[in-house]
Amino acid sequence: MSSLRRVQGKLWGTTEETCQRLGRWVASENASYRIPVMLALGTVMVVGMGVGLINHTTKSSLSELYVHEDSRMHQEFDRVKETFGGLSRTQMLIVTDKDDASAVTRQGLSAWLDLLTPIMKKDESFYCNQWDGLATSRPAECSEGQFAKSLYCNCELVAGNDDMITISVQGTNADGTPRTVALSEADLCESPTVQPALAASTHPSLRTNEETANSSALFAALYAASLDSKLATARVEVGGLITAGGGFVDEGAAKLAEARDVCITTFQSSMASGEWDAVGAGTACATELATGDSGNILGFNYGCSGGADCAAYAQAFADALALGPDATAADTLAAARAGYIRAPASGDPGMLDAVSAVVMSLLSHISAISTATTSAFVGQESNFVTEGNVLAFGYREIAQCIAEYQEANRTNIVDEVWLATTASLSTTAADAARARLNNAVALGKDPESDPTVQAEMSLAFLNDVVLDPIGEPYITGRDAYIADNLGGVALDAPAEYQLRSSAMSAFNSGTSLDDPSLATSLRVSYEINAPDDAARATGAVAAVLAGIDTVVIFLPTAVGLVIAGGYTYPNQLIPRHATLGGVLEALPKTWGVDRYPCTRTTPLDAFREGDFDYPYALKQLEQVSQGVFWWFNNPVFAARAAAADCVATTFEAPLKRGVYFGSLTYSDYFPDNIAALDAGEAAYLATIGAGDAQDVAAEAAVAAFVANNGTTVINNMRARVIDNAAWQATPDGNATLSNIAASIATAAGTAAKLVNGLVATDGSRDMVEVLYAFGYWWRPTYGDHWTANTALTEADILDTVEDAIASVDNDDIGRSECLLHNTNVTSQGALAGEYLRSCFLTWSATKSPHQLAYGDTVYSGDLLLELRAARSASLNWNELHPIFKRRLDNLLYLDGTTTTDDKRLEVQMQFEDALIANMLPKWQKSTGTGFGTGETFAEFLPTFLFEKSTADAVDDINDMSWQVLVISGAAILLYAAATMSNFSDIVHSHMALTIWGTIVIIASTVASFGLSAWVGLELTSLNSVVVPFISLGIGVDDMFVLAQSYALKGEEYHYGKGILASVLGEALPSVTFTSLTNMMAFFVATVTPIYIVRVFCLQMGIAVVLNWLALVLLFLPIMVLDARRTAEGKPEFIARLCGTESVRHKREDRRALVVFARRYYGPLLMHPVIKAVTIVLFVAFFGVMVWQGVWHHGEGLRRSDSAPDDGYVYDFAVQSEEKFLVYGGAIYHYTDDMPAAQQNMLDASIALQGSPWLVDSVKIRDASWLHNFLSSVMGDAFTPLPYTTDREFYEAFSNWLATLGTLVVADIYCEDSTTGQPVDCLTLIGAFSSPPAAGSNPNTVIKGSKMPFFIKNQLRHDDIVSAIRNTRSLVDPVTEQHANTDASYQGYVWGYTYLFWEQYLDIENDLYFIVGMALVGVFVSSFLFQFSWRTSLIVCAVILMVDFEIYGFMGFLGIKLNAFSLSNLCVSVGLAVEFTAHIAHQFLAQPGESRDIRVVESLTVMFRPMFHGMVTSVITTSFIAITDVGFVRQYYFGMFLSMIFISFLNGLWLLPVLLSLFGPEAMETPDAEVTAGPSTAKVLAPAEEIFEPMASHKATKRGAIMPAPLGPEALTMPTIPSNNWWDIDATEDGDSTFQPYIEPSPKRSSLVLVPAPLPTDDAADAEQHPEQPTIADNWWDTTESDGVPSDYDVDADIGRVRRMSRKTSYMSVLGQPVPRSVW
Repeated sequence: MSSLRRVQGKLWGTTEETCQRLGRWVASENASYRIPVMLALGTVMVVGMGVGLINHTTKSSLSELYVHEDSRMHQEFDRVKETFGGLSRTQMLIVTDKDDASAVTRQGLSAWLDLLTPIMKKDESFYCNQWDGLATSRPAECSEGQFAKSLYCNCELVAGNDDMITISVQGTNADGTPRTVALSEADLCESPTVQPALAASTHPSLRTNEETANSSALFAALYAASLDSKLATARVEVGGLITAGGGFVDEGAAKLAEARDVCITTFQSSMASGEWDAVGAGTACATELATGDSGNILGFNYGCSGGADCAAYAQAFADALALGPDATAADTLAAARAGYIRAPASGDPGMLDAVSAVVMSLLSHISAISTATTSAFVGQESNFVTEGNVLAFGYREIAQCIAEYQEANRTNIVDEVWLATTASLSTTAADAARARLNNAVALGKDPESDPTVQAEMSLAFLNDVVLDPIGEPYITGRDAYIADNLGGVALDAPAEYQLRSSAMSAFNSGTSLDDPSLATSLRVSYEINAPDDAARATGAVAAVLAGIDTVVIFLPTAVGLVIAGGYTYPNQLIPRHATLGGVLEALPKTWGVDRYPCTRTTPLDAFREGDFDYPYALKQLEQVSQGVFWWFNNPVFAARAAAADCVATTFEAPLKRGVYFGSLTYSDYFPDNIAALDAGEAAYLATIGAGDAQDVAAEAAVAAFVANNGTTVINNMRARVIDNAAWQATPDGNATLSNIAASIATAAGTAAKLVNGLVATDGSRDMVEVLYAFGYWWRPTYGDHWTANTALTEADILDTVEDAIASVDNDDIGRSECLLHNTNVTSQGALAGEYLRSCFLTWSATKSPHQLAYGDTVYSGDLLLELRAARSASLNWNELHPIFKRRLDNLLYLDGTTTTDDKRLEVQMQFEDALIANMLPKWQKSTGTGFGTGETFAEFLPTFLFEKSTADAVDDINDMSWQVLVISGAAILLYAAATMSNFSDIVHSHMALTIWGTIVIIASTVASFGLSAWVGLELTSLNSVVVPFISLGIGVDDMFVLAQSYALKGEEYHYGKGILASVLGEALPSVTFTSLTNMMAFFVATVTPIYIVRVFCLQMGIAVVLNWLALVLLFLPIMVLDARRTAEGKPEFIARLCGTESVRHKREDRRALVVFARRYYGPLLMHPVIKAVTIVLFVAFFGVMVWQGVWHHGEGLRRSDSAPDDGYVYDFAVQSEEKFLVYGGAIYHYTDDMPAAQQNMLDASIALQGSPWLVDSVKIRDASWLHNFLSSVMGDAFTPLPYTTDREFYEAFSNWLATLGTLVVADIYCEDSTTGQPVDCLTLIGAFSSPPAAGSNPNTVIKGSKMPFFIKNQLRHDDIVSAIRNTRSLVDPVTEQHANTDASYQGYVWGYTYLFWEQYLDIENDLYFIVGMALVGVFVSSFLFQFSWRTSLIVCAVILMVDFEIYGFMGFLGIKLNAFSLSNLCVSVGLAVEFTAHIAHQFLAQPGESRDIRVVESLTVMFRPMFHGMVTSVITTSFIAITDVGFVRQYYFGMFLSMIFISFLNGLWLLPVLLSLFGPEAMETPDAEVTAGPSTAKVLAPAEEIFEPMASHKATKRGAIMPAPLGPEALTMPTIPSNNWWDIDATEDGDSTFQPYIEPSPKRSSLVLVPAPLPTDDAADAEQHPEQPTIADNWWDTTESDGVPSDYDVDADIGRVRRMSRKTSYMSVLGQPVPRSVW
């Protein structure tokens, strides 16, 4: 015997011995404590582990469950989460018509307002009660008709929202006390961060001529600083000149404050009078303090008691003041002294020093106060702007200037525009058309889009021109015909005019000008009226009609000009209703943007109603920006705009005033020098623009200053600098000129930089142009907007949407074309294309794919007929995004506390719960929602999907799975009870045992989830849905193996003490083997890179282990108790309810499957023909399934597949997948040197743009931060910014970020270069100013960015996968190329489809890998447990066939390959193990030479439990069919059912055939040395049938122990000697691995059974046993010879002795040694 087989035998024997010892140990009556201990341990295990389920965590994030952990996607995903938080939280709604008609109608659009307003619109009604921070009421002007459409008069309607959805979240105050914060969508949505340039002003006003201009903290700080500086200088200068008799006099604080107020009043009065120069206003302030009544405030009468002294005092002050502010202190002191002496009433010489001190101190204080006042006024404007508040101050001031100018000149401007626009038209005809125009407007009609109005205007214009004797272009058309056809000879004038009149009269009556009868009547008229020219009557008629045709052809142009000049252009002025109730205030003084709208797309975006959620501050801007836009962009306003010069006067001037006043003395900066300074600025900028150095530009500035009569004070005299060349060469002159040059350079440079950021000098009008297009003012209203006068027809609405869609697809249509409503705008601003009703743009005027909002479009040619579906999509912050973290921290915690990831997620989930609660009744069409039956929007079907919806759907499936599990468990309990019931003999009924076993498996399954929770394993949808059913199926199957063995052994052994040892020796090795194999298969499969599959395999492995432990600890002890009950004849308490104790009857049906397997199924299967047929059938089936699975399988999983059929998620998914085929993505770039990576990123975007899968209309450059940045600073989106140092790049970037860049700040990720920690990118703003802005950080660098793009035509799974492959193939080579020079550079495409579909790039490989690893686990465990490589290979081969067959069968079930089906294929390995391993194990254990006999015997033992296991699995699976989730029915009911049947057929049909053909030999044990009598007995049946009834020894099935041969005298032996057995496993030295199990007992029966000898020709034998019975009896029962009734009966069906009595007895078998060949 080979060593391997010997090891195999030893291992097998040890296993069975161990199992038997376990049985004896548990069942021992001498240690009764063991059973309760085991039950206690099992209970503690189940309960202790199960408790963990209370604290389980659920992972439902699709982005985490389905990403390959070792794939590039996993690495990319981690990087994106770290920098940008991952995917945004999406909120989407879809509306369709219930009759599949158009959903984009007026009613449909109104439904959108009803749906979105509670979600998106923030209640800002608090704005309605304040104005510039002051409480206010509705202006009285709101009652006037012209203000009916005023934003402020409709504030509650526009800004309010009583239905706003909010949630309450706990936060903290600054002192740490709790507070409740109300959060709305505006707080949680993904919106750009408002840049400081647009922040609301903290100053009530910065205009120096307004009373509140001096109320800010900035004004006070600037004033105090300047005053202290000036007074400190005066103390030094003046104090040193005054003799000991006097000294510098400091005035008290009260007097200084009072003097300041006087100066402020004087300053503001001067500015308000029209003197915009602050220096002149400052001079007026000083004069008022010095000469007015206010002079007494500063102590003018100090030391003056009246009379002559006071007169002398006044003369001294007057003479000192007369020298002017530029006089030196010494000259001023001398003049004061002289004045005091020469006064008419000379002062007291003794008072000279004291008077001089007072005068000098007074003058110093006057100068200091006036200077400080001027400095504070001009300084706060300059400081406010240069600190980054370009727009909050500059745009408002420009708009205010334009509004004031337009209001003052409105009538003249309108007249000029009309005349200029209609100059080419007949004046009277234009006036006639204008009259019709004005009538239509008065009726609320829109002449720009209303064809009936245009027709009326055309008719009026035509009549006037034709009937005007000199009307053009009628005359031109008529004369051209005469010249070409009538020889140029003029017609008879009166007759020709009569023709005109008659023709128009007929035309106005409805007669066509082409009507022949009209021509005839006109010819006759001409012949009558011009008899001398009658011959040319026909030509005259043709000439008149030609003239009229010329006018008709010209009509569209003429009407267009009339509409433009009389309606469009006048309406482009800032309307009076755009101001506060008629008060000329274009924007509040404290105006600023507090927030931007959410990032969203809606079907309303083509209409003005799309502003339903537009922030109120931006609506204020919108009211003004349209007027500012046209003022700067419409050529008809160019002359007036130049005259107003608002940019220079209201924005540049304050900037320059601040610079000059802060750097020049009054001597150099005074009103007469302004022109010279302007000339110097122009020269400086021109020189710099030419490329010269700054020092050259400074020289040019000084030269221009001097050339334009710039002056300074030289020797107390104001003189032109050029006239003092000698002085210029002096140090003082050189310093003065240098100071002037530096001031000019600073003023010009600062102003140019900031102006260029606001209104670009290159014509691009950078930021202001963007502000023009912000909002929805230029889009048409369909009728629901508060500004609407009329409503569009349904046809107009479709036409508007058609234009909006076409505008997106047309690269030639940009922002300007949309604002001008024309498809072609020339470089001069003229219109050369067709009328454009609208464009589909975002609120910030960038293109957005129309496919995001409009789906299922129906066209007839180019004509849009229907839009059957509309969708909105809004992006909320991912809880991990750094920007959202900062935002929520600031909203919730005022004490500096920070939020956690879990807290932010909790907030988002709480808000989405509120959204679902709002939307669900509308989807359900509940009464009162507006969508109910008979209600306003009843014809529309709204559905929705929020980010939480997916998690809720998963939770619903989880809840449903547990409900189904409970029902399935109950069904299995009933079935198990039925299989083990015996109502005819309730003592031998085992219902309670099997019910308990099922409960144990259910409890262990729950405990497995609890254990997983304890170790931190999250609960997933796959775990919750699949694991309970599979665990229950496998566990109950194993329980049946034990229970069925127990039932059969119990009847044979009278449920005696050895019953459990026998059961465990037979069944527990098989159960252990399958459990070990399953455990290995699942644990080995955890190497899968897909998280959800790995967690599933871990959970299954844990469940298998706990099932085994639970059976051992909780089921086996109860089995012992049940055996004792039965042995004691006690009825089963459950069966007692329905049965009787009086009848003792065997359950024949319990043995039916055994008989079927032995007598029919097994022998039939072993027939050679059946074997051949089996092989052919299974090979054919396997081949077809492989062909179907490998070459024709589908992949993917649609959202609709995995949603409950009756839920809103399913409805949404179906509509979305069929009608909306565009998804977003982005190119992500990461590098340590972003300036150097500019070209890398540009190359990647260029390469990707070439993909056929990208949306053509919205290109990467349109939304990319880099392209927009380069376009602003370089004028070309594809030209990198050149730089010498990184600072140069980041300085330019910070300037752009302060204006346009903030709109895309969410697309960049920044870190502090010194710490490596994430920082807000906005900290770059002002970081390079001098001094740097507060809170800025020059160390902020860009480390990551993303460039959005859109993928189209993503209808099928293959489309999505192809798009992923294609886009990667374009970007990856670029990334690899640049990575060679920049090791830190990384670029890749990533997005929603990449995250969820990347798994399908390699899913087939994953399938083979996972199943392969599971099979490795099966093989290893099988081999280690059995040491039979052949058995292991056969089992693995059958399991592999099962998996491939199920894989192929998936196609017939409509199941695609995805993570769920992949997991199910892994499950199929476990199921296949259950249906194969038991049979293979039993076959290996069967003794004998014949494989066929061993197969039959294996089926005899295992067919019944396998059948019951299959039935219980079917029962479990069948209840899954009741779920309303099609995905669950398809993937779990359908697939599980096919898995069960395919596994069962392969395990109990194919596998037995394969074992009969290729199975290994039976395990061998060492031969025993036989020393007793000869072997004369013959065997009627296999040896195990003879010796199996022996209950007094172990391992009888293996034949390891054989009865020793005895003589005939043993027939009457009362007892059996304890040494009456041979142990054939004994070694040569006598050591045995087995011992007889013989216990003395007074009740031991003398029954001895021996095999009946067969007929023989051996005469001696016949002579020795003449009393032998007939052969048919087959057994001798020695108890009968004594006349004692037999307690045993022979079961002729299976050839076994069955004990019939309930007495405690031991049965023995006596016989001859059996030859080894029969074992």
